[in-house]
Amino acid sequence: MLLGDTLAQLRNRAADGVTGLPALELARRYAGAPGLQRTLGFAAVNALTRHLFDRAGYQPPAAQGSIGDLELAPGDHVGMVGLFRRW
Repeated sequence: MLLGDTLAQLRNRAADGVTGLPALELARRYAGAPGLQRTLGFAAVNALTRHLFDRAGYQPPAAQGSIGDLELAPGDHVGMVGLFRRW
């Protein structure tokens, strides 16, 4: 959400056109749309993945930490989805 003007667009309700869209249609925007639509598509992909994992009873193996299993290397970038409040 912090890339480009995505957060500003969300605050200005630029995403109003997605209300009521089927989740799969919104998820497809991750592959082909720019900016805010791509961000919302990515969130939909995450939500659909979680739903399918839950329905299948899949439990991913325990991680060593929040990013412990990613094997990051210099030059890698990590994107995070969630609510991060300022304290």
